[in-house]
Amino acid sequence: MEERSNDDDFASYRKDARLCGRRDALGGNKSDPPESAIARHLALAALRDQSYMQETTGRIKRTRAVFSKQLESLGFSVVPAQTNFILCQPPAKAEGQSARELYEKLMEQGIYVRYDQLPRLADMLRITVGTEAEMEEVYAALSPMIE
Repeated sequence: MEERSNDDDFASYRKDARLCGRRDALGGNKSDPPESAIARHLALAALRDQSYMQETTGRIKRTRAVFSKQLESLGFSVVPAQTNFILCQPPAKAEGQSARELYEKLMEQGIYVRYDQLPRLADMLRITVGTEAEMEEVYAALSPMIE
């Protein structure tokens, strides 16, 4: 059996769609937005490669757990989650270091996290879980800002 990567699947979808001249190369209908067909195709590719999906999910969970503990050691409050991101509130001891200020300082260093001004999220940062090395970089940048 020939092994195919998700990239191969995506390339074949684009080729099929171009040859068919239609949006419904994956069985969708013509009224579906093209993103729906792409999302459907990628979801099918992910379902076909369960070992890769489980390996990736496991890595994200481990990295999220380690990084959450690091944030907590700095005094952040971390919202428990089963997602690929961490929602956290800076510690009260970070006088003058609001979530928005931390967001801006991280941006200056080329580290991109999310900050939302909605009242219930205005004191929170949303940090996507990346590789272990990326999360170590975020921790190294945050540590001196808090301590």
